[in-house]
Amino acid sequence: MTRTLALIAVICALLIIPFAALPPLPAQAAAPVDALAPLPKGCGGGLPPNADAPVCCMFGYVFMDGQPVSDAYVLVYVPGTDRSVGAWTALGPDSDQPYFRLSLSGAPLSLQPGEVVKIDAYYASHAVTTSYTVIGGGQEVDLVITPNSSTDGIDYVPERQVYAQDAPGDFNMNLGDLAIDGSNTVYVTDWGNQRVQVFNRDGTFLRQWGRLGEADGNFIAPSGVAVDAQGNVYVADYGDHRVNKFTNTGEFIRRWGTAGSQPGQFTFPSDVIIDGDGLVYVADTGNQRVQVFDGDGNFVRQWGGLGSGDGQLNNPGGLALGPNGTIYVADSDNGRVQVFSQMGAFVKVFATPGGTPEELLIDGSGRVLVADRQANIIRIYSAAGAALGTIGAPGVLAGQFNGVGGLALDSAGRIYAADSYNNRVQIFSAAGALLASFGQVGQNNRRVYYPGGATVDAQGNLYVTEQGKGTVKRFDASGAPLPGFGNWGGGPGEFVWPKRIAAAPDGTLYVADMGNNRIQQLTATGSFIREWGSPGSGDGQFNNPYSLAVAANGDVYVADSDNNRIQQFTSSGGFVRQWGGLGSGDGQFNGPVGVAVAPSGAIYVADTSNHRIQQFTASGGFVRQWGSYGNGPGQLADPAGIAVDPDGVVYVAEYSGYRFQRFSPSGAWLGSFGWSGSNPGSVSQPNDIDVLPDGRIYLVEPNLGRVQLLRRISYTRPIATIVAASPQVVTAGQAVDLLGRGADSNSQSAVSYEWRLGDSAQPFATSAEASLPTTGLAPGDYTVSLRVRDAQGEVSDPRTVTITVAQTVTDAPRTWTFLLYLAGDNSTGAALGNDSALGALARLRSRVGPANVSVAALFDGPRSGDSARYLLRPGQPDQITSLGEVNTGDPQTLSDFIAWGRQAAPADAYYLAIADHGNALDGIGWDYTSDQTGHERLTMPDLRQALTVATDGGAHPVDILHLDSCLMGLLETAYQMRGMARYMLFSENLAWSSFGYEDYRDLVGASTSARDLALGIADSYAGAVTPARLPYTISALDMAKLDPAAQAADALAGELIGFSLAGVTNRDTLSTLRSQVQKFDSGGDGAITTNDEYVDLDHWAELLQGSSNVSAAVKATATALRGTLASLVISSRSQSGQATVPPATSPQQISLTNARGIAIYYPPQPGVQSYQTYSSHLGFAADTRWDDWLQAQLTALGVVTPATDPNPVPPLDFPRSFSVYLPLVRR
Repeated sequence: MTRTLALIAVICALLIIPFAALPPLPAQAAAPVDALAPLPKGCGGGLPPNADAPVCCMFGYVFMDGQPVSDAYVLVYVPGTDRSVGAWTALGPDSDQPYFRLSLSGAPLSLQPGEVVKIDAYYASHAVTTSYTVIGGGQEVDLVITPNSSTDGIDYVPERQVYAQDAPGDFNMNLGDLAIDGSNTVYVTDWGNQRVQVFNRDGTFLRQWGRLGEADGNFIAPSGVAVDAQGNVYVADYGDHRVNKFTNTGEFIRRWGTAGSQPGQFTFPSDVIIDGDGLVYVADTGNQRVQVFDGDGNFVRQWGGLGSGDGQLNNPGGLALGPNGTIYVADSDNGRVQVFSQMGAFVKVFATPGGTPEELLIDGSGRVLVADRQANIIRIYSAAGAALGTIGAPGVLAGQFNGVGGLALDSAGRIYAADSYNNRVQIFSAAGALLASFGQVGQNNRRVYYPGGATVDAQGNLYVTEQGKGTVKRFDASGAPLPGFGNWGGGPGEFVWPKRIAAAPDGTLYVADMGNNRIQQLTATGSFIREWGSPGSGDGQFNNPYSLAVAANGDVYVADSDNNRIQQFTSSGGFVRQWGGLGSGDGQFNGPVGVAVAPSGAIYVADTSNHRIQQFTASGGFVRQWGSYGNGPGQLADPAGIAVDPDGVVYVAEYSGYRFQRFSPSGAWLGSFGWSGSNPGSVSQPNDIDVLPDGRIYLVEPNLGRVQLLRRISYTRPIATIVAASPQVVTAGQAVDLLGRGADSNSQSAVSYEWRLGDSAQPFATSAEASLPTTGLAPGDYTVSLRVRDAQGEVSDPRTVTITVAQTVTDAPRTWTFLLYLAGDNSTGAALGNDSALGALARLRSRVGPANVSVAALFDGPRSGDSARYLLRPGQPDQITSLGEVNTGDPQTLSDFIAWGRQAAPADAYYLAIADHGNALDGIGWDYTSDQTGHERLTMPDLRQALTVATDGGAHPVDILHLDSCLMGLLETAYQMRGMARYMLFSENLAWSSFGYEDYRDLVGASTSARDLALGIADSYAGAVTPARLPYTISALDMAKLDPAAQAADALAGELIGFSLAGVTNRDTLSTLRSQVQKFDSGGDGAITTNDEYVDLDHWAELLQGSSNVSAAVKATATALRGTLASLVISSRSQSGQATVPPATSPQQISLTNARGIAIYYPPQPGVQSYQTYSSHLGFAADTRWDDWLQAQLTALGVVTPATDPNPVPPLDFPRSFSVYLPLVRR
């Protein structure tokens, strides 16, 4: 998949004032809001202004209320041009906090140092803009979202929302469309859950993507779906007025469209299809037209227009490809199907079935199937338009429909139909016989379906009516679900379209049961107490009672909406009075849907269609009104919800204004919050609002199926950012140039700066640009911190960067430190430790090493409390420090160890070895003392996280990273470590526990380079194992050559996707080649079989290159890949041989003839547990199309039963030089 970590953010403009203008900063800053990981610097870190280096990337966090936030959009652009790039903040592999990253050097920005750009950031109904001068290299720009203006300084930020998707495979009352690709994979737009779900042809769930929101890859109302010949998936988002393009595994590629009627804009697009030329046809339903685009979203043409004449359309729905490139259009509200040429010329009216033809399908025999949503049947026509029959009938039984929708056809001619409100997909034979179905309604107590209103009781419990289900959901003050109550119906405790709900002072609840034209009173747990009301306009009767409120004395006020009045009742339902009447004069109403009671007893009414608020006395006497139609401060657009806080402030939710406003008790405007959207903090057609005593707000958004909780912004301190520090590795006396930024959280822009070295009490600089002199500093790592102060005297948390002072900075380092992370909390303990003379630490300590090599080691053995650090420095006594028990599976343990080793034994270069059982997809560094279930280990994301911290985001990469374990030799493993190491060593197959670190240490001379040492270690390992005639592999990589290899693998995958989807013959060709490729023992059982999941990448490319049955494009990309691998793999040593691996009791031959140095994941079947790990944990899967191809190639096969959690295989008890080190196995 191709994932772009593109996100967008903003920072407030800075006004730099002289430092002397303010008193000095305090010596200690307050505790940080949250520790932030250093973000990888991309091309090596930023440089100071005017530095001679190319521009690289921009990255950073977006802060609001003092915290980094997800789903913020950052737009970088050159004013007055069309050069712009946007990105969203999101979690990624480089930090546990959401961040953004985007390219400044690539098109369309193509920036040079010194150019000035604008940066806009948008988050939670807030926006901010800043100017920024681009510098060379990578640059961190953290952005701060500042509060919106209000008369009283109050603003809001999202805290949480009542919204959660149903379980995978379940649906939520509204399926959209279906599409089936060339491998019979079924894609379903699950409108009600704002996602796409993917199944195999028999309905087994495979994967899903998307959630509610506007960020790339998310949806508001996903509708139409289609798949092109390359497996790319196109989704029309009906609610967000756009088309999204994904890979077949759901990685976002691009999007196009905005709300509107111009070419390329949409109003409720409902369907999408792809023709043989790759053109994309979109049913632009609200604009009564069909639009055509190329695969990149560029507008080509359009046709249609509102009407009932030939070629005119009235709410066009489904599209289908007909013979000779014709396009069939379901002209829904005209009750017909029209046919157009590929260019959009009207051809004919194909059929006029009446009803509501919504979706279309043309099968292999030319029959046209029409899903009639009104009649809940599928109508079948011959190619000539003759009616042939129907499939289905209205109902809920098998083979019946309740909201028939999308249609699709698999390669066997089976018909798939979306049965929307029965929450299932039904499968029929070509003759219309029901064959199977899959899907069910979700049972999710953490979400609300079409909420009508909300209230909070004295204990903080939240109650939400579900209009579409006739129920009430309950949640405690923390948001945890409680048992709900109610059913659809007219009996006691049942509801039909329940709207507002109110909690009384005595703890009981009142519900406006609109569809039953009554008010019900219930206990807090839903037990029925009483009801009153009936249809009509007399006293105590109702015509769609929409809202209600309870006064302190228990009286109930009801907004009797379609009677255009307010009625007052006692707590037991006794009629007291009414007032109002249709009109726009004082005290008159036009569809009032909101009512609230103030602590003073005043009554406030949302007079919805008059777009105003009216205030009355408790007895209905008119006091005042305010508001008029509009979107300015104090104007109103369909005010719906209304609430009053303990101070008498009036809160009004505007359904058509996409916001809420606050007013004083007398109607003076105080502030507003919200703009249209579905992200947290954005607002979509709110119809109710409730205010908690602490000032937090619940906002009900029925069309999104959510309730948001907003809190007041309280963080006002500034945020400091170290934009760049260069160089970060220096020799003593060489200066480090620094560039900082500061932005304030409370819209005050004046800042002062303070740079400190370590714990120094005095700053060495007090301006944004600074220079750190290093004269007199001993070799080692130093922490530089930056803090800023705003004009109000508030001080930021410190941000830090690590500077290394080295003895020399050359290609031939003079000193080395070996960092050995010896995770022996298993059967490898003896081979790694110090207790046995054959242990790695014992051998290191018994042999005098070169004078320019130090060793820093962390050893954790199999016993509790046996963890220790070892420091072995030339000419000094060995230092051994007991640590009690550490968890080697914790990334913090690894990053702390590396930091300690670099500080205790500073050197010009570092070799880091991680020794343990291993398997690329499962991890390394197992710790059974910390977790005897076998789950505690360093996964690949953990390993990258630890190295990101330890290397300061790649600014100080280790020179050699050696994953001294089994089965780590995948391209995916190397990709996960990109930027963290210069050279890398690992094994494609089983590794042997020689752990020859004393021999590796002896390879270091006075000027040994990292490349030479990596090559030497590979040769030394091979030299130790080869004489024993044991099977082995070991390889060394030049990590500078990694990206071209990954890009070439991505290009090959792209060609393979189209080849696999073109037909089963092609998939069989690739399966045959897989049977011939060199595999590795991913199962750890000592036998290489077709079930093993790792294959040699170069050998695979060679087989493709030499096959006469694959396309020329596949051959060409395979050839290109082999060229990049030749540069990446600088050493590959291997040997076939025999080994005895449990459960076997005798030696087995292991052939490694075609081991070339680097493998890749290619399982024989889908559905294995390893694929779930692969697709969700590895950056390579996210950034390339390799796993998209695996899905295209393998999904048509049977899904295997997921394996259990991995377990390590104990090493064999051989003498040291022949002892085996075995991998993890899935049992």
